[in-house]
Amino acid sequence: MKKILLPILLATASFANEQNYIEIGGGIAKVKDNFSTESKKTIIHLNEAQNESKSIPYYEMYYGYNLNDNLDLYVSSDINGPKIGSLINSEVGVFDFGLKFNLYKEWKNPFLKGLNREETNVTETGFYSGYGFSLFDNHEGMIRYEFSTIDYKEETISNDLKREGNRHLLFFENKFNSKISNNELSYITNLSYEKYDAEGKSSSYDKYELLLGATINLTNDFLFSIFSNIGRKDYEQINPILNTKINADIYGVNTIFRWNKPFSYENTYLNIKTGYEKEEANHNFYNKENTYSILSIGYEF
Repeated sequence: MKKILLPILLATASFANEQNYIEIGGGIAKVKDNFSTESKKTIIHLNEAQNESKSIPYYEMYYGYNLNDNLDLYVSSDINGPKIGSLINSEVGVFDFGLKFNLYKEWKNPFLKGLNREETNVTETGFYSGYGFSLFDNHEGMIRYEFSTIDYKEETISNDLKREGNRHLLFFENKFNSKISNNELSYITNLSYEKYDAEGKSSSYDKYELLLGATINLTNDFLFSIFSNIGRKDYEQINPILNTKINADIYGVNTIFRWNKPFSYENTYLNIKTGYEKEEANHNFYNKENTYSILSIGYEF
């Protein structure tokens, strides 16, 4: 589930107003991904994965503490794991620094055929830094860099496919604010680049992605957002099992419908999040497809 909501999170995280909140909910996801531990334990052929439907919990939170006029400390957690960081306000912009952590599971050998594939724990630890700026009154921008190390407790694949390694992420995000018929309207553009330098060069890749979106206040209490992303992923060397060099085209669409103060309850909101994303590779084994719907309730404090 870590991957599914990434476009929405990238589009909204950098432009949050640092409002303290907690949000919980759940939903349904239909996942087609041979590398996910939600896929079948035993596969006979290295072919496209089958759709697997599952219920999913959802949780987000942010808590910030203002030390002085220029420095905030915060902790946050979302689908990508917990973070602890600081925001520094200055005359030339906002600086964001912090540490991040995540723990999830993958197959020890996703290519294993005819036998039950076993799970292994994966730990991701790293840091991030960002610089927020404004070019004019109706603009917010953010440049962010993230670095993390991925550690597998155990892998049972060939050295060429070893997945342990270092992840580099670079983001350039922009938000443009305007109005239409007295309703607030924002346009969001995100450019991202990911370099994953794995121990096995057949698992190393470069990924480029563009996200475009818009958010409009339909009324004082109703807000609608839509995001569309397109990208490309290119692996570094030929996969020795599939005997081909993998590349994939990425595209998707995500929406958020938010209702503030439902039934006149102050400081609360309801979210409906839906999305679809696909990675269409030059080998069926690497094809991925995610569809999800999530209902959540949040409280701001």
